[in-house]
Amino acid sequence: MAKTVINVILFVVISALTLLLGMQILPIFLDVIKTAVLFSPDIATRDIAGLITISGAATHKISILYGTEDANYNIEVKGRLVTVERLDDQGKVAERSPPSKTAIDPNVLLTNVNKIVIENIFGRYDVRGQ
Repeated sequence: MAKTVINVILFVVISALTLLLGMQILPIFLDVIKTAVLFSPDIATRDIAGLITISGAATHKISILYGTEDANYNIEVKGRLVTVERLDDQGKVAERSPPSKTAIDPNVLLTNVNKIVIENIFGRYDVRGQ
């Protein structure tokens, strides 16, 4: 009987310690993933190309807000290709993505933006910084 009680107490203590350790590691892991996603122009390029394509499929009105306060980009949409450059703290190009295809061509160049708005209002496309 005493052995069973000790095993149960040991199990509860180990489970609690594991849970506490997990609660400490999870926010760090999520911050690393968030940083990788926010600061990667490759991911931003694919996201923006997909969102522009989705906006082109809208039949009435659609407004999409994309971006973050933590990173600034130069975004070019030309010839149905989206290219994103991530800027460093001094406003210089730190990294450039390969182009990603989109279904429509709003033909826009945005410089030093951290948030963009993609709108399609009855076939009129508008991509602008916010």
